[in-house]
Amino acid sequence: MSKATAYRWVRDAHGLAGLALAATLALYAVTGFAIVHGSWIPGERHTTRARVDFAFDARALADAAQHDALLARARTSLGLEGRASSEPGPDGRLALQFERPARLDVVWLDGTTGEAWLERRDEGLQKTLSNVHQLQGPEGGVAHVLWALWVDVTGVALVAFAATGVLLWAWTRADRLGAGLLAASTLSCAAAIASLLFGR
Repeated sequence: MSKATAYRWVRDAHGLAGLALAATLALYAVTGFAIVHGSWIPGERHTTRARVDFAFDARALADAAQHDALLARARTSLGLEGRASSEPGPDGRLALQFERPARLDVVWLDGTTGEAWLERRDEGLQKTLSNVHQLQGPEGGVAHVLWALWVDVTGVALVAFAATGVLLWAWTRADRLGAGLLAASTLSCAAAIASLLFGR
C-alpha cells in the first residue's frame, strides 16, 4: 500500500469518526455544563405521593431474594419504567425504585400497615441533564440498551478519532507545537489518573 493510499484511508476514517462523534460530543458538552453550572439552569424538582393498589406479602420485604419478583410485578402492574432497584427504608419499609433521567418513581411498601405508596419525583431540567450525562448500563428498557450501545460506538469512534488525528499530524506537519500539545495533554491526563488512583 502506498503512503498516499494509506493517508487517504486515515483521513477518511478521521472524518467519519468525527461525524459519528459530533452529536454525542455536543450532548455531553451540554450535560457536562449542567453538572458544573447547575445553579445557572432553571427548573425545580416536583414530587407527588399517592396510595396505590399493590398487594404483597410483608415477609418478602425482609427477603432480598424476593425483591426482584416484587420489582417485576410493580413494573407490570403499575406501568413503571426505568432502571429498577430495591432499597431498605426506615421502619422496616422497602423502596422499589424505577429511575429514568427525567423521573424517579419509588414504590414504598409498608409491612406493618400493608399499604403501598407511589412517590413520583420529576427531576427538573438540571437534574435530568445531569442524569443523562451519567447514565450507565443497559438495564432499564429498550431506550437504555440503545443508549448503552451508542456509548460503546462513541468510545470506539473517540479512539479512532484520536489515533487517526495523531497519524495525520505526524504525516503532514510533525511540528513542535503539535508535539507540545500532544505531550501536554498526555501528561495532564496521566497526572489526573494518578491523582485519582493514588491521591488522598
